[in-house]
Amino acid sequence: KGLYKSGDIDLITFEHSTKELDRVLLSLGFKKVGMYYQHPECAHLFVQSVSGPLGIGDDLKIKPQTLKVEGKEIKILTPTDCIRDRLSAYIHHNSRACLTQAALVANAQHYNPEKIKKWLKIEGHSEVYKEFIEEIKKIKSSSSS
Repeated sequence: KGLYKSGDIDLITFEHSTKELDRVLLSLGFKKVGMYYQHPECAHLFVQSVSGPLGIGDDLKIKPQTLKVEGKEIKILTPTDCIRDRLSAYIHHNSRACLTQAALVANAQHYNPEKIKKWLKIEGHSEVYKEFIEEIKKIKSSSSS
C-alpha cells in the first residue's frame, strides 16, 4: 500500500529458463549490469534472476499466492511469507529497516503469527519474535497519534 518500496524485483528462474529471461529483458530495453538488469527509463529499479527453488531461511516449501493484476496472473509471497522474508533479511543483514518492513506488512495485512513464531524458533532466532511484536506496537502507536 505504498508504505515502503523495494528497489528490486527477484525473479525465480531455473537453469533452462535463464537464457529466455535474458532474451526477453534485453528485447524490452533492459541492460545487464552485473547480476542485475536495469532499464534506462526506470533507473531506480533492479531486476535480478535468482535460481530456484524459492526459500525463506531453511524453509524451501514456499507456496506463493496467485494474484490477478490487470488481467494477468502473478505469483507473489503471501503476507506471512513476506514477513518471514523481511525478518530473515533483518537477521542476516542486521538491518533495522527490514524489521520495520516486516511490521508494516503485519500491520496492514492478515498474517499467521503462529507460523512466524514457529519458523523463528526453528531458525534459532526466537528472540526476534519479541522484537517484531514490539515494532508492530510502535507502528500502531505512531499511527494512532
